[in-house]
Amino acid sequence: MLQRSLLQKSMINPTALVAVANRDFAVSEKQLRIRMKSVNSIRKITKAMKMVSASKMKADLKRL
Repeated sequence: MLQRSLLQKSMINPTALVAVANRDFAVSEKQLRIRMKSVNSIRKITKAMKMVSASKMKADLKRL
């Protein structure tokens, strides 16, 4: 909402801001591979944490 009001006041093209913001996301293929690997690692960790919490919840419900 704040961004929208700022864009309206300054009359800046929103697509121009997106192009500037994403310009340095993946400068090289190597950096892109590193980023993809880190995202996949985070995904695996999150999945494991969800499994642990589900197991703990199941045990707590069983105890009650």
